[in-house]
Amino acid sequence: MNREYASRRIASLLLALALLLAALSGGASAAGTVVTGTDLQGWIITAFNGTTSSFYDFTTPPAAPPEGTGALLMGSGPGTGPNLGGKIYVSRPDFAGQKLSAITQFSYSAYMLPANAMPWTIYANIFVDLDGNLSTTNDIAVLSFSPGDCPVNATVTRGVWETWDVVNTPGVWARYGSGAIAGWPGQCHAGTTLGTIASLLNASHPNHVIVNANPTSGEYGLDLVIGQKAGGTWQNITGYLDNVRINGTTYDFEAGGPGGGVSCRNDGRENSLCWEPWATAAVYCQAGWIDVYRIHEDGRGTLAFQTTADEIAAAGLPDFFTLLGQDEPGNIRLYRLNTGEFQLNAPLQDDPNGYAFIWPGCGF
Repeated sequence: MNREYASRRIASLLLALALLLAALSGGASAAGTVVTGTDLQGWIITAFNGTTSSFYDFTTPPAAPPEGTGALLMGSGPGTGPNLGGKIYVSRPDFAGQKLSAITQFSYSAYMLPANAMPWTIYANIFVDLDGNLSTTNDIAVLSFSPGDCPVNATVTRGVWETWDVVNTPGVWARYGSGAIAGWPGQCHAGTTLGTIASLLNASHPNHVIVNANPTSGEYGLDLVIGQKAGGTWQNITGYLDNVRINGTTYDFEAGGPGGGVSCRNDGRENSLCWEPWATAAVYCQAGWIDVYRIHEDGRGTLAFQTTADEIAAAGLPDFFTLLGQDEPGNIRLYRLNTGEFQLNAPLQDDPNGYAFIWPGCGF
């Protein structure tokens, strides 16, 4: 084998290896059904108190998701009190009329922000008619899979992606609603736990039929939910959803298209809380200048510095990124890039450049 042939052979093998690694890293996403704000793929998203508290958006999460590069941001918002809390429902209505035993696979991945005050995570609800006779009343119950919110065998870790198997995870189920079901406990806070949903699909429960219980409120047959209508300990809980798997179909939530809820869409920030809930600095476009605020751990903001339109004009379109302004310690910095865009940098989790935000500018 001559040296030239050997070199070409090695290059060919390296290329094949690179293609294989790319396929392994991206194959799951390619096989998934991509869900965006402009193509929901049969999902219905409902924001309870979306004008005052809850919000959602199709965006890029702070840590790489299990499918693709994007995820669905879900937040309960600040509302609390009777029917004042925020709640987001991500629902599949197309299982209505099928027996509970039709659900052979149901899992999802969630990333909960480290700043959340409580160790809650996105939970799953399945609404069922107990006797399967849809003409009867007062026999609708919700079977709730809620890791971390029940006294169970599940621990939620904030700041990492976790995958939850709704069908096969034991000890995290509870029943709410009217009608007694043998083998199903009452509210999870009563202290009872039960096995997997698969273990309860036996002769004692042959007639449970999935129903769209209250579509006007977002309660369909299968729901993935964050928040509660009373707020309480679910106040200001934010997380990301991705990699939902139901009966052989993988749903890959990706950035793009409109979100919903307005609780933080009108906050005036360029890096709106809806899109950048982990931000440690905020930027506001004003009439002739830019305000940059430091965001403290308790959520308060204090003015860090200002950059005027004249200072921006003086910098022009630089050949390299150029510093426009910074706070006194130099921790929070604003740059003009050679693309014409602006970049904000601030510390995040002990990294002095851990937070970065790029946007087109303020129009001057």
